[in-house]
Amino acid sequence: MNGNPWPPELSDVIVMLSDKLVDSNAFGIPFDDMLHDFKKYLANRRNYRSAEMYPFRHPVQYWIFTELRDKVYDLRLTEPEVEKRLAKMIRQWADRVAKGEPIPRPVLRVEDKTRPSPAWMEMLERKKQRSA
Repeated sequence: MNGNPWPPELSDVIVMLSDKLVDSNAFGIPFDDMLHDFKKYLANRRNYRSAEMYPFRHPVQYWIFTELRDKVYDLRLTEPEVEKRLAKMIRQWADRVAKGEPIPRPVLRVEDKTRPSPAWMEMLERKKQRSA
């Protein structure tokens, strides 16, 4: 806001309404939680063999987070840019759902054998083999 609370400028009204629309998305996950989940995904993604194995709260998070992660690294986005893109992507997916389009479930792709698995996964597999 510009300091004068009434009457609000059109740009202020648009910003307030767009924030409300993002917060009340079709997926039932508030924007702040989505942002927190995305940051958590960035921090923990390397612990899983593929993005499809990551425990997302909602299938739409897979599609949003994987695309946004690529953009973060390719374009070196700042945190405010990440927030803007995340809000835009949530709106795009909400529009798709509103039109009746289903959200595809993440499907496990062929495993990338060139990338070593995390040490904890190897340790877990060895433990299973010993106990069997």
